[in-house]
Amino acid sequence: MEPALKIGLVVIYSAFSVIRIQRQTRAKRAGFKTVIEERKVYSVLLSALICYEVLTFFMYLFAPQLLEWAAVPLHPILRWFGLVLPIAAFSLFVWVHRHLGSNFSTRLRITDGHTMTVTGPYRWVRHLCTPRSPCCTSALSS
Repeated sequence: MEPALKIGLVVIYSAFSVIRIQRQTRAKRAGFKTVIEERKVYSVLLSALICYEVLTFFMYLFAPQLLEWAAVPLHPILRWFGLVLPIAAFSLFVWVHRHLGSNFSTRLRITDGHTMTVTGPYRWVRHLCTPRSPCCTSALSS
């Protein structure tokens, strides 16, 4: 992979991480009492998948030969499109987090002061944090 593409992916993943950590810290400080919470099995499975995604990302950056078996020869323009997808996902990510406000949580749960978000992208769709991972992961496949 071209160095410029690697740098672009690192910048985008870093930006995702900074925003997620910032929102997670705010959510913990808010201290809302949890009324309904996800089951532990779901949390463990989701954590395992996230670890797999991060591990694959770093393998791709620092040891790409380990993933050569999955390589697909693509035209250079399509490879650069692999950087456009996470940029679009990042834009959606920022827009979603801006409108979630105090409803943001790193776990699936309903809190005491929970309200339904109906502004921004939530006017049309409910679960918008989900598309981020496939968009970023597909960028690695280019």
